[in-house]
Amino acid sequence: MFRDQDENFSNQNAGIATSIISYGVQDIVWSDYNSTWRNLRKILVQEILNNKSLQGTSSFQRDEVRKTIKNVFTKIGTNISIDELSFSAESNVLTNMPNVSDFIPSLAWLDLQSVTWDMKMELQRMDQIITMIINNQIESNSRRSKDAVQHEGKKDLSEVLLELNDQKTATSPSMTQIKALIMEIMVAGIDSSTTLLE
Repeated sequence: MFRDQDENFSNQNAGIATSIISYGVQDIVWSDYNSTWRNLRKILVQEILNNKSLQGTSSFQRDEVRKTIKNVFTKIGTNISIDELSFSAESNVLTNMPNVSDFIPSLAWLDLQSVTWDMKMELQRMDQIITMIINNQIESNSRRSKDAVQHEGKKDLSEVLLELNDQKTATSPSMTQIKALIMEIMVAGIDSSTTLLE
């Protein structure tokens, strides 16, 4: 099935909520199985999830684990919600929203369950966070280039994606695709980690 019919099974219709939260289906999970999808997958596998990149981010990962442990330590004697610690409530909102309009498209304009409205508000909040991450990285890159400090091999996700964007080649991801990839990786990483912990 996956070898011979992969393209047919991979092309799935995104629902209204998914279309909104994925920046108009600019991500890997929901985009059509085409050259854009292949390019984003190549970027993810070769630039972000390769051994060198993952080893280069080990210091970031270690710092985040330490912050989480300190956060838990400050709450000794109180109930701790793993969901709150790992931001899973947001990802659950993004991934567990059935919508009547996805099954009866003629009702989409009514937005009966306010899914379109809710997802636009959710995207706006998430986009502010992701834009802040990107702007901080751009500012950090600018300071780093002025100081001429080299830190080869120690690049985080946003830095790798912005460097690819700066190359301005035919395969460079657009800023919207970068935001969609960051969103997808954040949601995927948070949700799976929370599920494992719980």
